[in-house]
Amino acid sequence: MQPQVVTFDAGHTLIELDLEFLARRLGERGVHVEPGALDAAAPAAWRLYDELAATADHPWKELMNALLSGAGVMEPKPHVDWLWDQQREHNLWRTPMPGMVERARDLAGRGVVCAVLSNSEGTLQKLLERIGIADPFRTIIDSGNLPFAKPDARIFHHTLEVLGLPDARPVHIGDSWSADVEAALAVGWDAIWYRSRGGAPGKELNVPIAHDPAEARAALATFGL
Repeated sequence: MQPQVVTFDAGHTLIELDLEFLARRLGERGVHVEPGALDAAAPAAWRLYDELAATADHPWKELMNALLSGAGVMEPKPHVDWLWDQQREHNLWRTPMPGMVERARDLAGRGVVCAVLSNSEGTLQKLLERIGIADPFRTIIDSGNLPFAKPDARIFHHTLEVLGLPDARPVHIGDSWSADVEAALAVGWDAIWYRSRGGAPGKELNVPIAHDPAEARAALATFGL
């Protein structure tokens, strides 16, 4: 019997943007911005990210430009370029999201094959190991090490090849409607939309939505997991 497979996005599914760390990093460049201002600017920045993620691979700089400008940073582009150059060694997504890694550990303990499938910068495995949350995952797929990224179907097929389970039908959990949910459905996977931002999608699809780990557990149960 083929094992069940669950893949997790990383950013805002397993780990979240550390706004206090971002504010400190900007402070190194003489830019004073309060974490609260960044937090207030985040919803609009993420809406832009989700729009762009449908057609662009990992629009990181666009997200950060919107976030910093929304928080009142004048001429954010040079700071965003610097943050991007520093990202591999000083990843801004560094705070584990409470409860979600425990969901993965619970699944792995029951024999489910768990993996990470994320658009990142090439050092995601090192980051997850450093913060102590890599253990439940059979593999960590990082677009920064590949010539393609979500929503490209190739990264989903590549994940199954790495797992040695080319015929599996995984459940993918992620926060981006376009890059995670629609992309997973397009390759024949199932999907859970985690912690949606900005309301419902523009079209109706029969996809479970989870706003917290308890709801994620209930959503997984609908797939027999």
